[in-house]
Amino acid sequence: MVKAGFFYTGEADRTTCFQCGNTLCNWCDDDDPLLEHARWHPDCPFVTLMLGEEEIRNVTRAHRNILAERQQAEKCKSGESTEMMLRELMEAPPVCRLLSQGLDSDIIELAVRTRLNSTGLIDVLDEQDLRKALAFVVSLPEGVRTKEVSRADKGDLRKCVMCCTSDRNSIFLPCSHLVVCCECAPKCSVCPSCNRQVETKRAVFLS
Repeated sequence: MVKAGFFYTGEADRTTCFQCGNTLCNWCDDDDPLLEHARWHPDCPFVTLMLGEEEIRNVTRAHRNILAERQQAEKCKSGESTEMMLRELMEAPPVCRLLSQGLDSDIIELAVRTRLNSTGLIDVLDEQDLRKALAFVVSLPEGVRTKEVSRADKGDLRKCVMCCTSDRNSIFLPCSHLVVCCECAPKCSVCPSCNRQVETKRAVFLS
């Protein structure tokens, strides 16, 4: 630890660098203190002195790759959970009733996806909420609806329902629906998903 610039703080396994003042903890037996120092605090002058800029770049590049792989794995896992939930909901009684009335299955599926995307994974599909989502989907211009169906087929329902280009990153309150981007949010006085009056709009950031 000393060779990596750390001194023990006396609290759990926390160690602090004498140079940059940053603290690392939760050490594993096979951790290389100097590499961990470079991984998490590459700007530390002591680390630069000990490893050199090229080695630090290699360490940080490898770290970014590992984080990217983890994020991709989490994204895939989340996508699989959503698709599994979608398949189950498409067999739910409210959906079956709408299908029996002759409504287009693609439109119904898009409505279910819209409901999932705005509220997250749900255990029970409420028929009233589904009809609201269906009314919203049907109210979309034909061109926009076609794009939505196309993006749904590709599993890309994170795009704003208004412009269909930017990611959804503005949440409406009190309904808590996340369906538009920050650029389109100012144009909405009511939520496009449930037609409820919007009292507050807040930006959110998704990983």
